[in-house]
Amino acid sequence: MRAPNDSYVHQHARSTSLYYIRDVPADIRAEVGRAKWKQSLGTAQRAEALKKARQLAEEHDRTIENLRARRRSPLDSLREEDREKILADGGIEPYLLWMNDRACEAQSLRSDAEFWTEFAADEGPPEEIPDPDWARAKVSGLKAEEKAIESHIAREAPLIRTLTKHTAHFVDSSLGYRPPAPEAVQWPAAQPGPATPATPAIAPRPIMN
Repeated sequence: MRAPNDSYVHQHARSTSLYYIRDVPADIRAEVGRAKWKQSLGTAQRAEALKKARQLAEEHDRTIENLRARRRSPLDSLREEDREKILADGGIEPYLLWMNDRACEAQSLRSDAEFWTEFAADEGPPEEIPDPDWARAKVSGLKAEEKAIESHIAREAPLIRTLTKHTAHFVDSSLGYRPPAPEAVQWPAAQPGPATPATPAIAPRPIMN
C-alpha cells in the first residue's frame, strides 16, 4: 500500500521551503537512476506543499506502475490453457512466427487455386490443358486447405492480438490476411466416377524444439 502523501513532505535543514522526498522502490531503481525522488515544493506553507506533493506522488505512482508493467510477461494475463499452449510451442516468438507461416501458407494455397482455375479455362491443345475433373478436384482441395487455415487463424486471433501488443518488434505481414470472397467458377459438368479423396483439413502442427 502506498504511503500517505504527507509522509513525502519534509523540512529541509538548509531551506525554508518544504521538500518532496520519496524512496524509489528497489526493483525499479536501475531504470529510474536514483534511490530517492527529492524536489523542492517551492513553499513553506504545508497545505500548499501537500497539494503539490499529491501531484508528484500520482506522477511517480504512474512511473512505478509503467516500469513494473514492462517487466511483466504477456503470458501472465493469459488463461492457463493458452499459456500452456504458448509454452509448448517454445514461447511467444515461435508461436507468432508459426501463425505467420500459417497465414502465408493460406495465401500460397489461394494463389495456387487461382492458377489452376485460370489454367483450366485457357484455350489450347487438349494435351496442354488439364482435365476439367482433375482441375476441379485440385482447386477444391486447395480451397479446403485454405479455409481450414483461415478458420484456425480466426480462432487464434484474440490470442495473437494480445501477444502482438507486447511484441512491438514482431512484423505482422500476414496475420492480417483477409482473402476476398471467392468468385464463382463455372466448371464443366462432372462425369460420374470415383469420389475424390478428402483433403486433410489442417496440416500437422510443427514440433518446436
